[in-house]
Amino acid sequence: MYKILAQCSLIAFSLSYTLISQAQITPDDTLGAENSEVNSIDELRDRIEGGAVRGDNLFHSFEEFNVGEGAIVNFDNPAGIANIFSRVTGGNISEIFGSLGIEGAANLFLMNPNGIVFGENSAINVNGSFLATTAENIEFNNGDVFSASSPNIPTLTIDFPIGLGFGSNSGEIKVQGSGHELRLADTSSISDAFNAPIIDSQKIQSGFNISSEKTLSLIGNKVTLDGGILANPSGEIEISSIESGIVGINLSSQKLTFDYLRTTGFQDIVISNNSLISTSGFPGGNINITGKNLFLSNKSLVLNSNFDGKPSGNINVDISGSINLVGITSPSSFTESTGARKPSVFRPWMNCDTGALAPVKLSLEQLYISQLYY
Repeated sequence: MYKILAQCSLIAFSLSYTLISQAQITPDDTLGAENSEVNSIDELRDRIEGGAVRGDNLFHSFEEFNVGEGAIVNFDNPAGIANIFSRVTGGNISEIFGSLGIEGAANLFLMNPNGIVFGENSAINVNGSFLATTAENIEFNNGDVFSASSPNIPTLTIDFPIGLGFGSNSGEIKVQGSGHELRLADTSSISDAFNAPIIDSQKIQSGFNISSEKTLSLIGNKVTLDGGILANPSGEIEISSIESGIVGINLSSQKLTFDYLRTTGFQDIVISNNSLISTSGFPGGNINITGKNLFLSNKSLVLNSNFDGKPSGNINVDISGSINLVGITSPSSFTESTGARKPSVFRPWMNCDTGALAPVKLSLEQLYISQLYY
């Protein structure tokens, strides 16, 4: 276990996928008389209605679930509904290339065991927490499961979720994008070097729009960011790569949290090509990364910058295998502000900010650094 105290906690971290965008949402018939409905608002907008209501939970089921580029798809949020669970029972991955959201404040769970891809122009607009997962089922406290691999109708006694079940059929989650354009500060100034080494961190643009203090979570059997940007100011980000077992869920009124006490196997996480994961804000939030091997490369960042002097949150990296820093170059490879002096040595972790100290916690077996240039 390595522990580094930090305020602006920075981990300086390739891969390309070209997928054909499909705009198709097809409900299945697994919910019987309570099947989901897709209603067109206009040429670009659809609203998802219907589904099975159980207490404050709403369940939807689809054979195909894709949001094409430029399309806008929103789930209806009936009064009294706190959680919306959506599963994909067909055999294809889900491509989210347009806008997906909720017309209300409920949490949104999107489950497709085949895989989920978020494109460069995708947008998630949710006022609650958002979970995208390739788990095969969601466990509930009464012993029931909401299964995508063996579709069922939720019982009337179903209440709150307690776990995500992963098996041999669970797929990958990918986030694609053109990467961040953050800049280094003038490090000839000691104050700038340690208090604000990254310029424009308050102007991070991300298609993932989650309410402050809520959770943005991606939990799949391998998670890849290829130029992708995940930002949740002052909130929580959970990135987990699971091969088998059960991920525990704790659903509080404010956010989703997870545990891995019943997880039996982990998979790899790849963060590359100017990818960015950030909970920077007023104050900074928390970032949790859990998996087998973590590959960090090509100017990618995991950033938690506290802007207002209050205690910042944590970056927790729990890796059962190795952290691999591959193809890391000197900070001169970042876009620099005019007249900035180049730091002479690249540091994969930087500790800075104006608030009270907050930790970066690293748990790993091995650390590999290759192709390191000065």
